[in-house]
Amino acid sequence: MKSVFTVAYRGTFGEFMGLYRVGDEKRVRWGKSLFIEAISNVDPAQRYPMCEFLLDRECVLDAGTKDGTNPFHILFAQRAHDITEDVALCRRLIERGVPLGAPDAHGCIPLVHLISNQEYSDEELTPLYDLYFEAHDPGFDAQLTGSHDTVYNVARRWPHRQALADRIATRLGIDPTTSTQDT
Repeated sequence: MKSVFTVAYRGTFGEFMGLYRVGDEKRVRWGKSLFIEAISNVDPAQRYPMCEFLLDRECVLDAGTKDGTNPFHILFAQRAHDITEDVALCRRLIERGVPLGAPDAHGCIPLVHLISNQEYSDEELTPLYDLYFEAHDPGFDAQLTGSHDTVYNVARRWPHRQALADRIATRLGIDPTTSTQDT
């Protein structure tokens, strides 16, 4: 028999609703919250309704993130996105106090996952980038563990992320045409 946790991770919203019982949103299994399992679902059509449903019930958000990974890291690491749904979900997470610019144990802020995603252009990802530029502390100065790279350096290296790199440079007061930072 499938558990609600397994279905949140790999199943459909219909299957999830068939197994969900009041109080499941507060449960943690093997160190992971039901929300972490739902936001890990690779199918956006299933991921968003499950996450919204759980957020509506004041679910546990951060169980399963011992290395500093938060729901933004998991969401932005997904290959498939509905940007409009991502923005709405992100706004709810921000309202719940999840730090958008917080680095994980490797110094990686969630934005790095979007930078490396080659499925979407800078233009398509702009609504998500805008969330970072609205944030008080977007984490742009975080250094990746084991290197001297910042988010700016990472963005500058990816040819399809130059618009983002330019925005970060402006925010940090860096002139991208004369920058001596490693790129």
